Amino acid sequence: MIMQVEKSWVLDTKWKRLDSEMGSKNYGLSQADFYQLFAYGQKYLGGQGDLVLIYPKRASFMEALPVFEFSEGLRLWVVPFDFETRLLSRNGGA
Repeated sequence: MIMQVEKSWVLDTKWKRLDSEMGSKNYGLSQADFYQLFAYGQKYLGGQGDLVLIYPKRASFMEALPVFEFSEGLRLWVVPFDFETRLLSRNGGA
């Protein structure tokens, strides 16, 4: 969890392979991952805020997925981590 004066984020990492081409199947994200992050959002963010799920960057997962809206005000961002640059990627670059 990252906390600043007026904003907090919950970050979680997974060591699984995602595929940004699998949009109709939630990109390969499991139902358990959604439940887990939703629970974190309720417990640590009071149902309001941003959750970040971090997966390894690979050829089929080069940029962040479209944001998932759990509810009004509770969002899940799924972003790739580039091990070479040690940066999170929002788009094709770092």
